[in-house]
Amino acid sequence: MDAEDRRLADLQVEVAGAVLAHRRQQFVDLVGHARMLTATAGATTALDERFPDPGATVP
Repeated sequence: MDAEDRRLADLQVEVAGAVLAHRRQQFVDLVGHARMLTATAGATTALDERFPDPGATVP
């Protein structure tokens, strides 16, 4: 593997990491919106059990 191939491989890893970080943030945002909607409706769901909100206080 020459230097150009190595740079290309490094760039691919960097891009893949950025894409994964973006997808994770989209998922976190989606879970947050779902929580907001269920809280507005006064409901609790399995979503709260599966993805606990790290910022929530325990009653």
